[in-house]
Amino acid sequence: MTRRRRALIAAGAGIVISASLLISSYQLGGSILFWPQVVGYYICILIRGYHTATWKDFALITLPINAALYALAIYLLLKPFAPRESSVAPSS
Repeated sequence: MTRRRRALIAAGAGIVISASLLISSYQLGGSILFWPQVVGYYICILIRGYHTATWKDFALITLPINAALYALAIYLLLKPFAPRESSVAPSS
């Protein structure tokens, strides 16, 4: 698996995970879904303020931040499945 393919898989999965967690936490309102998104929530509160942040602000700020974090984690988890690169040039 090439680096580019790993990065595309990680980015797509990160966006899907972040969006599904955000939508699920909004609909269910449970605190268990808060913890996987805590970094994005705190950054949104730092940027927009605790009482002035709206649902749209949380969606526009929290979603990409958490997606980037999940994509990084998935990219690193996929690394062991990548083929090893040889440091020796192939002979002709």
